[in-house]
Amino acid sequence: MTSNVLFDPLHNTCCVYDREIPKMVGFTGILEFMERLPIQKALSNQRLVFRSHIKRFLGESNI
Repeated sequence: MTSNVLFDPLHNTCCVYDREIPKMVGFTGILEFMERLPIQKALSNQRLVFRSHIKRFLGESNI
C-alpha cells in the first residue's frame, strides 16, 4: 500500500514553539509559558515515525 500524502516536517511534532510562523503571533503568552515547562523537550522533539508503527496502531485501533 503506497501513500500519496505529502508530509511537512511539523507533522511529527506535538507542539510548535516557532514564533516566526505568522499563525503563532496571537499565542505569544502561551508560548512563553510552554517554553518554561519541564516537558517542553518531549513535546517539541521530532522523532521518526516508522510505517510499521503506524500500521500496527491503525490495525489495533477501534472507531
